[in-house]
Amino acid sequence: MDRMYDLNNTPETLIRWQPKVVKADNIVVIYNIPPDMQSNAFLTICEITFAVSEKVTTIGRNHNNNFAIKGDMYISSFHAKIFHRDKEYYIIDENSTNGTFINRNPIFKGELYQLHKGDLIQLGVNTVIEFNIFSA
Repeated sequence: MDRMYDLNNTPETLIRWQPKVVKADNIVVIYNIPPDMQSNAFLTICEITFAVSEKVTTIGRNHNNNFAIKGDMYISSFHAKIFHRDKEYYIIDENSTNGTFINRNPIFKGELYQLHKGDLIQLGVNTVIEFNIFSA
């Protein structure tokens, strides 16, 4: 999925944006949120930090997610979503097989949970992602 965006609002600065593929440990992350869609909230996995979308960030094993995580079979194809609404961030488990946990506490499938700076999001059994918000 290519997306064109104008960095400085001039035709000379148009660049083609590509998803990023990052390998760390036994995990491969395919990150697909264009720079002009990124917010001030971030997910950190394997000491690598990625911005979440200013609207909805999808997470799972399937490559069609904004944040695709390969290498952990306990993560569902479409595991969870992070929403940005009214200056707050929320997560919802998308009926995953092995569940989603916030700070080691399981969350109910299909219900929104507010995220706070420093929360640890566990997807399935092995993968833990730290959520952070950076304010200006």
